[in-house]
Amino acid sequence: MRRLLDELLELSRMGCLMNLPQVVSFAVIVQDALDFVRGCLEERGLTVAVAAGLPEIYGDRMRLVAVIQNLVDNAVKYMGD
Repeated sequence: MRRLLDELLELSRMGCLMNLPQVVSFAVIVQDALDFVRGCLEERGLTVAVAAGLPEIYGDRMRLVAVIQNLVDNAVKYMGD
């Protein structure tokens, strides 16, 4: 039980780690997120249009991708028929 608790604590700490912030195109972040949920989109027969001219932003790229991925995934799950 102690080992399990230690491993859970270590996992929660990993969630607190940040990657170095960087300047990245928001379009790249959105495309990376869409690549992760492509299967869900295709399964539902959905396409996503991404606006042109999205700005560059400064932040933790992987976390930003995860946020967009989660938003799209939730939209697909809860959009109904």
